[in-house]
Amino acid sequence: MGSFFNKIARKEDPAIYQNKDGHLKRTLRVRDFLALGVGTIVSTSIFTLPGIVAAEHAGPAVALSFLLAAIVAGLVAFTYAEMAAAMPFAGSAYSWVNVLFGEFFGWVAGWALLAEYFIAVAFVASGFSANLRGLVKPIGIELPAALSNPFGTNGGFIRYYCCYRYFINCIITITWYVRSSTYGKHFSYFKSISYYFICNRRFNSNKC
Repeated sequence: MGSFFNKIARKEDPAIYQNKDGHLKRTLRVRDFLALGVGTIVSTSIFTLPGIVAAEHAGPAVALSFLLAAIVAGLVAFTYAEMAAAMPFAGSAYSWVNVLFGEFFGWVAGWALLAEYFIAVAFVASGFSANLRGLVKPIGIELPAALSNPFGTNGGFIRYYCCYRYFINCIITITWYVRSSTYGKHFSYFKSISYYFICNRRFNSNKC
């Protein structure tokens, strides 16, 4: 039993990660990382969540809710920046937890990260599909219910727009990683500008 606990609590040597990842070429620059962070924050959810949060939870205090969330996200970002500077190798939290707390906790952290990504991808895909359907419906483009709704809901089988978008994203990311950062950067600019115009229009309508 003692050997079992010793194995799961065994910590990785950071030199192993350093030697394994030391040959990797750095292809992303500071502005690429900034665009990646902004693109993650200003995702599809920011166009769908504010109305739901304001209507069902926060009410008029939704602005304070987003301010509090920004503070928490900033603290998390500082933590990641410190860890990345101290242990600059691939694997993110999985590798760091392996080194600091042991392989079992690293295994838990790895699966937690995967679960987080799966849930985030599903949420963003759902929001993207709903927004795109609302955008193309006025011009007469409407898919049948089987290709528009999730499985088991209103006769739905699969959401075509979700699958199409993420299939294209996967192809771009796998085949042209450097170009995919440019692709994500331009989309981050587009989303930020869109959000600015939405907020500006809303404030101007209130003044009127």
